[in-house]
Amino acid sequence: MAKPIRFTFFGVGSGSLGGASFRDTPFFVTVPADVERVYPPTTVYPSGALQVDCAREAATISIFGRETAMAGLGLNVTLFRDSRRKLHWLAVGLAPDQLITISHPAFGDYGLDGPLPLVRGAAPFSTSGRAYPTTAEGDFVLRQVSSVAVQARLVVARVVVAV
Repeated sequence: MAKPIRFTFFGVGSGSLGGASFRDTPFFVTVPADVERVYPPTTVYPSGALQVDCAREAATISIFGRETAMAGLGLNVTLFRDSRRKLHWLAVGLAPDQLITISHPAFGDYGLDGPLPLVRGAAPFSTSGRAYPTTAEGDFVLRQVSSVAVQARLVVARVVVAV
């Protein structure tokens, strides 16, 4: 049985959407996933990494007060751990070019399999500058991020009983 979860990355950054440039603008990247589909990623990543498969539903990007779905592109959320150096990263994107990568000690005990309270990442944040295709709006490119936070919430199915 599926256990849906929604990862939301909040940030302020610069880049472009559909050719329209933005600077120091709030954005949201929302990625639906299934916590029962967490697995070690391919050899692109170091050992100890975990990834949740988000390909079943399209991620959405919200910027300029508009929301647009990623066209046929399921982003993955990947957790990286380096216990030796006590560094932990959470990234959203496609391997090996991540859309956003943030670091926080809270990710050390997280397994991508449940809720995550709002966590503000520690600077610096990295972006790949890769163009991610969207539907009606055109390509989304994130070139610089000045702040970012992430949270994950389990999606509770509502059951309606007719009387």
